[in-house]
This record gives sequence, structure tokens and C-alpha cells, in this order.
Amino acid sequence: MVEGTDDRDLVNFPKLTTGDYLSWKLRVKGHMIDKNYWIAIEPGYVEIGVLNIDQGRLNRMALFVLYRSVGDDFLLDIEDCERAKLAWEVLEEIRVTSTKFHALQSMKEMALITKMVDMTMHEYAASIQ
Repeated sequence: MVEGTDDRDLVNFPKLTTGDYLSWKLRVKGHMIDKNYWIAIEPGYVEIGVLNIDQGRLNRMALFVLYRSVGDDFLLDIEDCERAKLAWEVLEEIRVTSTKFHALQSMKEMALITKMVDMTMHEYAASIQ
């Protein structure tokens, strides 16, 4: 366990899954703001080099929160991130990419929907939704 971190803070945190990014993001960000870890993400520590003692501690704590609050599917995506800011950005990028993919997939499905001769307009409209 990271020094100064209480495991009980994360017991009731839902794990990040593919469909709940926005609510997860708000909960985790709020928790990190409350614990003063958010500075490790925004503005974050992006400069190359060694972090000072306080920066290193906050970065480790923020990473700890991220590791504990993501599902196994996302853990491998951030395992090599040494900075909490980078891990946060990786999770955001996964969400954006996934959202774009699902939007394109929905557009493709809509383009393939055709009105059958025996379909009413109401049935056709319902099939598009």
C-alpha cells in the first residue's frame, strides 16, 4: 500500500468498465481532488527528469488510485505509465477511441437498415433507433 493511502477510501469505488467512463471519471477526479492527489494529473508532472519527494509521493498516490479503480481490462493499458498524468490520458484516449468506434459502427448499421415492403413506417422508424 502507498504511504498515506487508506484502502478503505476505494472499497466502494466501482471499477472502470467500457460503458461507465464519464461517471467513473467524475468519482475518481473528485476523490483525487479531496485527497490532494489531483495535482499529479492536472497540471501533472510531464517534464523529463526526477520528481522531487512531494511530487513523487503525489504521483504514486494518484497512480495507486487509478490502479485500484480500473477493471482488469484497463489495468494492462496503464501498467507501464510512470506518471499518473500519462495513465489518465491513456484512459481518456481509450474512451475517445471506443466512442468513435461505436459511433461509426452505429452509422454503418443505420446505413444497412432498409424498409421492408411489409413494414409500416412506425416499424421502420423503430428499427433505426
